[in-house]
Amino acid sequence: MDANQSQIITVNGATSGFPVGEYTAMITVTHNDMGSPLQIPVSIEVALDADDNVELPTEFALHANYPNPFNATTALSFDVPNESRVQITIFNVAGQEVARPVNEVMAAGSHTVLYTADNLPTGMYLVKMTAGSFSAVQKMVLLK
Repeated sequence: MDANQSQIITVNGATSGFPVGEYTAMITVTHNDMGSPLQIPVSIEVALDADDNVELPTEFALHANYPNPFNATTALSFDVPNESRVQITIFNVAGQEVARPVNEVMAAGSHTVLYTADNLPTGMYLVKMTAGSFSAVQKMVLLK
């Protein structure tokens, strides 16, 4: 390929085994120019299909992150029984907010969000989910 030409890259994936939710990842493209490799962020939202026979959760829930302990990235899973504003906030053990990976209105369903803690030191953290009058806290451990 000549310099200054664009290249279209198509990435296909099957999402049939993924729970409903939002996922993020990075695609790494290695090339022979300055700035190699190139990191491209990717977001994927897996939604219910009209033909899916999925039972919706009947109550709010915050599940333990997986894996736990984790190194850099972990999955935060939670249930929302009806459309609601959901906040997932990460706190250090001193009670200081260090991240807010979710702060939006979420559709009813089971959701999973990947959280990357590259900027945090090794230690224990608290994950708090609030939605309406619901509130729950889970512990998670970051090991680098």
